[in-house]
Amino acid sequence: MMSASPWNLVFIAQITSFISKQSTSSSTRKTCFSSLNAENTFKQVLKESVVALINATIISMLVYIYNFIRFGATATVSYSVSISLFAVVMFASIFGTLVPMTLEKLKIDPAIATGPFISITNDIIGMLMYMGITVLLS
Repeated sequence: MMSASPWNLVFIAQITSFISKQSTSSSTRKTCFSSLNAENTFKQVLKESVVALINATIISMLVYIYNFIRFGATATVSYSVSISLFAVVMFASIFGTLVPMTLEKLKIDPAIATGPFISITNDIIGMLMYMGITVLLS
């Protein structure tokens, strides 16, 4: 049953990467055009959170249905992967939104600094979330 774990880690890392890059691009673009202030920052984070909630729900439900069909209802992998994906997508989206804004406030160019930092951080956090949730559920 848990032999699928290494492939799930790769899958979760890729999904995290895609989600965070979209959030980062949107936030970096807004900071480059200086359209973010205190009020707009809250609106941007709220907007990205709502989109992340929709994405996380859809992705995790699709993966749950696939794993349910493949492994069955009692398989830990069915629950752990879908819950992990939900958590990771939410984290990646919000983190990918907040980091460029924070870097802009620190007078660091977010277009240069966000890519490697966000990718590495999201990969590490995503793997830790998946492993932690799998351990908690098993």
